[in-house]
Amino acid sequence: MPIRDYLQELVDLRPGEHVLGLFDSEAEQRAWVTPFLAEGLRRGEKVCYLFDTRTPEQISEYLREGGLEPGDYLATGQLSFTEAQSALIAGGCFDPDLALARLAAETLAAVDEGYTALRWTAEMTWVLRPEQGCGRYLEFECKSNAFLPDSLCLVLCQYDRARFTPNQLLEVLALHPQIVSVEGRHENLFFADPLHMSAEDPCRELLHGRLRRMQNWHRRLRATEREREMIQHTLDAVSLPVAALDAEGTVLFLNAAAEAAFGCSLCSAHGRPGWELLATPEEQAALQGLLARAWQEGEAEGQLTALAQGDGTPQAWSVRLCRAETGAPGRHVILTCWPVEPVKA
Repeated sequence: MPIRDYLQELVDLRPGEHVLGLFDSEAEQRAWVTPFLAEGLRRGEKVCYLFDTRTPEQISEYLREGGLEPGDYLATGQLSFTEAQSALIAGGCFDPDLALARLAAETLAAVDEGYTALRWTAEMTWVLRPEQGCGRYLEFECKSNAFLPDSLCLVLCQYDRARFTPNQLLEVLALHPQIVSVEGRHENLFFADPLHMSAEDPCRELLHGRLRRMQNWHRRLRATEREREMIQHTLDAVSLPVAALDAEGTVLFLNAAAEAAFGCSLCSAHGRPGWELLATPEEQAALQGLLARAWQEGEAEGQLTALAQGDGTPQAWSVRLCRAETGAPGRHVILTCWPVEPVKA
């Protein structure tokens, strides 16, 4: 399965959020840990990484591969690597309340130092250690949900699926409002707000909470569909061919002009690689390169020739690709074509 563009998935994370990171391999972990750290550094947040199975050298290499030199941030103190065991198992015992108090103190200290927030992430394999209290990690996760929403702290808890049992992961899943995994970042519909435990009827409150989350999710889904339809109607009124592609280059939608120009319907094109539909085999690599540049830089322009029209006549096109950060169908690249002169046989 291809690695996603997690920078686009994580860019709008904000302080106060509690995210569960699930991974099956180091490649998956690296794919979302790198942009998570890099985005915090870019925003002027203090970034703390608690390591257990990886090493600071490995994480530093992730950042270098992502275009950042970690040494610069380590020198200023904006980035730090701390062994999870020494940070959380003080005196050979883990105490959730002491750990949360330390997190709160580190958040206040980061703000006092002039940082916009504290971005904190931990490899959670430390909870599998035999030291006293490590089994109380779920208590720490639960209480974090009460602390984080009103704080300037953003937390990402990293869980290796190969190291935890399904039962453990089900419990962890219930305690994180958001998830990032191989499927991307998304809201956790199975989140159980720990505040229900203080209610007069905890089970009833838990049921109502879960139903509310599902209802809100469906409302947002319907709103997204309405927005998608509005965009489709708007683009259909445009005389130029317009297509929307996701990070992998697959077609999200085409307007009527694009359907006519490229000889394919939206139904047949949806979910297929855009370069296969919008370019000849000789030009597919060029279109892929433009798409990659648009994702990285926000826009790209070029010219593609011999894109087959509906009647099979070759046509040269000037193309412009712009990355759209918001709106249905989510983050995508809009590709617009302008006809040049026909290619002579």
